Amino acid sequence: MPTGELEHRLARYGLNPCHSGDTLVSTERGLVPLKDLVGQNFKALVDLRSVGLDGVKLTDAIAFATGVQTTYIVTLENGLQMRCTADHQHFTNEGWIATKDLTSAHAIYIQKGAGSFGQGTISVEQAQMLGWLYGDGSIYQGNKGLDAVFYINQKEYTTAFPVLTEAVESLTGYSHKPSLVKGVYTFHSGSSLMHSFLDQLGVESKERLPDIFLSQSKEVIIGFLQGLFCADGSVSLKARHIELRNRSRELLRQIQLLLLNLGIKSSLKIKQAPGGKGVPYTLKDGTEKVSQNRGSWRLIVYSGEGIKFCQLIGFPLVPDKQQRLEQLAANKLARNYTEAVVNRRFTSKVKSVEEFGEETVYDLHVPLTHSFIANGCITHNCGEIIGSNFHCVSGDTLLITKDGMHKIKDVVGAEIEIWNGKKWSKVTPFKTGSDRKLYRVRFADGSYLDATEYHRFFVKDRFGKVYKEVQTKDLMDTSQYSIHTEPFKIQYEDGLNIEPIYAYTLGVALGDGTTDRNDNAKIRLYEKKAALSVTGSKSPERNYGYSPAFTDVTDLDFSGDFLKSLKTNPEAINVIASWNRQAILHFIAGLADTDGSNTKSNGIRIYISDYDRAYRIQLLLTKCGIRSSLNLCDRKGSITNYGVRSRDLYYLQITDCAEIPCQRLDVSKGTDAKYKGKWQVVRSVEELPGIHDTYCFNEPEFHKGVFGNTLTGNCNLAEVHLNQIDPNNYQEQEKAFAAGALSVAVLLNHQFVEPRYHYSRELDPIVGVSFTGLFDFFVKAFGVDWLRWWEEGRPATEQGLEFKRREEEYLNRWQDIVHQVVWDYCDRHHIKRPNRCTTVQP
Repeated sequence: MPTGELEHRLARYGLNPCHSGDTLVSTERGLVPLKDLVGQNFKALVDLRSVGLDGVKLTDAIAFATGVQTTYIVTLENGLQMRCTADHQHFTNEGWIATKDLTSAHAIYIQKGAGSFGQGTISVEQAQMLGWLYGDGSIYQGNKGLDAVFYINQKEYTTAFPVLTEAVESLTGYSHKPSLVKGVYTFHSGSSLMHSFLDQLGVESKERLPDIFLSQSKEVIIGFLQGLFCADGSVSLKARHIELRNRSRELLRQIQLLLLNLGIKSSLKIKQAPGGKGVPYTLKDGTEKVSQNRGSWRLIVYSGEGIKFCQLIGFPLVPDKQQRLEQLAANKLARNYTEAVVNRRFTSKVKSVEEFGEETVYDLHVPLTHSFIANGCITHNCGEIIGSNFHCVSGDTLLITKDGMHKIKDVVGAEIEIWNGKKWSKVTPFKTGSDRKLYRVRFADGSYLDATEYHRFFVKDRFGKVYKEVQTKDLMDTSQYSIHTEPFKIQYEDGLNIEPIYAYTLGVALGDGTTDRNDNAKIRLYEKKAALSVTGSKSPERNYGYSPAFTDVTDLDFSGDFLKSLKTNPEAINVIASWNRQAILHFIAGLADTDGSNTKSNGIRIYISDYDRAYRIQLLLTKCGIRSSLNLCDRKGSITNYGVRSRDLYYLQITDCAEIPCQRLDVSKGTDAKYKGKWQVVRSVEELPGIHDTYCFNEPEFHKGVFGNTLTGNCNLAEVHLNQIDPNNYQEQEKAFAAGALSVAVLLNHQFVEPRYHYSRELDPIVGVSFTGLFDFFVKAFGVDWLRWWEEGRPATEQGLEFKRREEEYLNRWQDIVHQVVWDYCDRHHIKRPNRCTTVQP
């Protein structure tokens, strides 16, 4: 399956599980914020305990945004914390549990095993220096950038100072001599090269590490931790732990995750709550002060992790601390623990779940285990991936609805009625994805549709007998001749009951209206147009010689602001689409009588500036069952008798104009288009720049709908969610696949209005039942041995052949169920059996 196809399937899911964008994901290049993985090729670290195995493994993954949702802060007893949605599932001592169902009785599994790291951009010595700076240093804004100040006590001076000063000298070329103040050695670096070093790393303060630093190499990360722990860490033989104290809770959280990615478990505890008694100090002038207490925290590495800490990190700059660490590491555990006990040690009880608020959220798809490591915790990836192809459009796509005209992104979650090619049908639009490529399909009628490469169109050339389904990406290769889309005619009458004369007058005002000095709407009708029947008060005819005679119409029933909006804001025209058909046609007639003309082909043209305004008038006509074409007349910037044109000028060509109640234009000879306007011909397909959000709806009867000015397809398969079914419950499986088969079989009984639909279905009737969750289903059915065999590439061993045989049994059983149900339905209703009943995992 192409990567693009997989990506666009991932955006729709059942449980809507998501994480905040700043969630750190363990990847092949270290810890990376989830939001920064969108659109990237990467591998995520998975903990195989989630599928009954041991160890960790890197596997391909895809990240994507899922919209704005309410998130909750989940805090564990060991201090790990994450923000996620209510339905997001976590791997706990009681299995997969959603955020909303977590209690203090649940213990969430945390990463057990070292992860990977990225590429180093600094030396180990420079990393040690940076770590010391974060621990016992100051970073402040100097004259030219960030300056660094280092503090070293006398006990640590002989071993730490040479390393620190050499690292600084490697950057700045300057050898520092420290000052001794009150028993503490200090030296300062304000070099522009130090500024550049900190700036390139993204360092802004000591409150937190820059995100990009978390992707440094393992050696650099260890070097940083060595410097930090040597400066601010301690070893307690009595308490049997290693401790790191800091005022920044955020920094210690990052250190906790870096340690965990090295395979070292730790706990974050509060040392002193903010607001307590501060530390007294004396200024140079003798003034005594007390520091503001912002609180402090401590990160504790217990003795069970001491050996790993000693082997990987240690205290290389402070021999005294290193000696105590080695003593701590030498004290072996009192007893050997079973693997089950060790696994439980890599869990932590839930401390609290608190609502955070709304924010943009993201998720991953990880095919191997359907889980990943987020902020150190094992968490589920996207809940239920719907296998059917997504046929998605831009959020700005206009939908002609029974109650009006709306951008699809503005009606997400709302029930609306759209035209499915035959009648009005209730649908609920939804967001299908983010960060997707879109393609602009241009048509000869002047309209276009921005859609994904897998959006379904129904097209044929002039020799074709039936309309065939073609995806966006294949439109220009489907025939050597011009192709056109499947035609449709909307049947619409009802709507808001607007007086025809009011609607006509508003159309006239849109063409020849303006506002007076008091911002009241008025119309100026020149010469013969003065005879038009409109509401309001007409002035006597005026003729000043320098312009044609005119009549002003005032006391209109609409405001000047509304008229201005119609003339300048395309979206203001949307309200007209909520009117009944006669009112819409009278509005268009008024516009045509003022800004239109007759054509030699017995049709009419309406001239209107700005594409978006003209396009909406075209859609108003489409809603009334009248086809038109939108054409460029003159470009913005061209010279006219009124000056320089400020907007592009378009005209709508309307051949089928007989029902438009014009007073001035002759519409009596209007007829169906025979040439250019007869078909909506596909002109071109071009990729749009950037990435976009996408939307769609599922029309239940024909799986079609009018998007913009074009009838296209949407999802059309029934689907079974296997990961919700017991592999040993054959009755449950039969019911699920029978229900899916029946839901698609009923479509074969539908009576089409047009003969060509009957012909197409008689020629090749097809139904399909898809399923998702097959991987999870087989893990449950066959256990760990199947998973190991699958990881090895499904080799043709004796055991592997047995697994394949048992897989085939399931697949054949499900296919037989679908065939039997569909054939039985067809036989009972005396309709032709389909040529194919597909039962697939897309």
